[in-house]
Amino acid sequence: MRLLVVEDDPRVGELLQEALEAEGHAVDWAESAEEALGLLEAFPYDLAILE
Repeated sequence: MRLLVVEDDPRVGELLQEALEAEGHAVDWAESAEEALGLLEAFPYDLAILE
């Protein structure tokens, strides 16, 4: 499953990314809405997790 995590706190974003990858997911992490929109246009995601 390909996931997008949108989290502006670097510590929380890194922890979420690491935990989800450890469960076998492909995870992209965006620190801003603008970055998230760019990723959403570029890649198909199964789920987006928004802070």
